Amino acid sequence: MTSVTQMFINNPLNVTQNANVYGSFINEGNYDYTFVINVANFAPDITSIFANASFKQNDVNIDNFDVNLTINPHDVFTNWANTFNNQSLVTVLIGDSSINFATLQANASQTIGDRLLEVVAHKLFGHGQARAAIKNDSEFYTHDAQVWDHLCNSLNTNNIKNDMFNQYVATGRYNIHSANDVTNWINFNFNGLTLDYPLYLSGNMLTDASLTSDERNLVQNGPNVGGTLLSNGLYNIPILVRFVQ
Repeated sequence: MTSVTQMFINNPLNVTQNANVYGSFINEGNYDYTFVINVANFAPDITSIFANASFKQNDVNIDNFDVNLTINPHDVFTNWANTFNNQSLVTVLIGDSSINFATLQANASQTIGDRLLEVVAHKLFGHGQARAAIKNDSEFYTHDAQVWDHLCNSLNTNNIKNDMFNQYVATGRYNIHSANDVTNWINFNFNGLTLDYPLYLSGNMLTDASLTSDERNLVQNGPNVGGTLLSNGLYNIPILVRFVQ
């Protein structure tokens, strides 16, 4: 049987971020990209990012189970500014947008903002480093709390908790715990697993008035780099966010 290493959180995050483009014309899986966030900068392993990760049989209905999955949001995150926010934690894996993927600095650890800019530049201009034409770069660096808090909030919903427990059982790890979960809370062991959720980066290319109509029509449909396509300046990029240790 294939070993299960992915814990999938089926609750997409929708990030809206327009790309305001300068006036000069520059033509440069199921997910278009995977953002891999290494937790090593702020935790020794995946399990340690949880304030509480435990389960037991339900006291009232023995056919059911109870699950606690709690991760502290960014505003109570220990040393947030120095360990996560705008820190270089993210690499990127190739997905459906494979054409000219080599123009992304895939293996270099970068910030979330850097990665968002890279994939938007890749979609708009066909090159991950074609960012001089984007004049609102700083806005892309404001989404770190949104990315982290979505993980926290998702795990605090009952359907996600139940789904996580079912996936945990499927990994085979439940079978090897030796404690009594009828009366005792048992700690999850997520070490070596990944925590994944979908992110949809959507926005609109806001072109400068200095562009002619022909230039605007050309740049607003972008090159085809695979995966989802730019359409009349609108983009909706599917990204898998993956937390690893």
